[in-house]
Amino acid sequence: MRFALRFGLLAMVPSGMAVGAPAPTITKAEIRSDPPNVTDRQLKDIVWSLFEKQDHRRKEAPTRPLSRVVLRTRTQATRVPDLCRYDSMRIEFERVNPKDTGADAPVRPVGLTSSSNFTFLSAPSADYENALQGSLASVALCSKVTDDRHFFTARSEKEATDGFRAWLALLNSIRAGRKVPLECSLAPLDAGPCESVISALTPDQISEIEICDSESAAVCHKIYAGDRLITIVTTGRVHPGPPPGQLVSAKLETLIVLAHEIID
Repeated sequence: MRFALRFGLLAMVPSGMAVGAPAPTITKAEIRSDPPNVTDRQLKDIVWSLFEKQDHRRKEAPTRPLSRVVLRTRTQATRVPDLCRYDSMRIEFERVNPKDTGADAPVRPVGLTSSSNFTFLSAPSADYENALQGSLASVALCSKVTDDRHFFTARSEKEATDGFRAWLALLNSIRAGRKVPLECSLAPLDAGPCESVISALTPDQISEIEICDSESAAVCHKIYAGDRLITIVTTGRVHPGPPPGQLVSAKLETLIVLAHEIID
């Protein structure tokens, strides 16, 4: 997963669901006892109610067949205080008739992929295991998050929380002037040193956090920020041993970013 899917889409209100009505619910007891056609209808309404209604229209007329549509859910609270998320689902389409080449060519869905997107309203004060609440936290605050707020992708709330804390630990150590075991691998034209490059980064530049392989007693996260990749290794939950989340090492690299225009 190397990019966040953040395109505007149109989500329709499910049939039988009034605008402004409470979100539909379902129980395990209902799923285990109701006829398949009833469960199917309930699940469709519940899942569809997650998605935001957005506008697909563009000023320029399309020229090619529809190949993908990306659905975005409403921003939701998580069980980590001040951590909000939304999810993106990309639906892929193929032409019914391969010879059709215009924007009016009929298409059918053939697959889908998804990604999770996160933002912290304030810096996490504890690692995931200690921050986790028994129910959703910051519900009211997350419901007020606007579309222009920056999000980053991660595969889970744990990955987002612990990876973000690892980045903060590295950032705060460098800004405080503490010695950090940092490997520097910048491009020749980069304006270094690495400590200055990292110190200048802001949360709005982080595009993705992902877990990476490490020794059993450590935890590794990769932080993507523009054309920068920071790999951070911290202590894990091993007893006896140091507290989790302590910096072990870090590496800063410059990525080669390729982009190409997608013709609509």
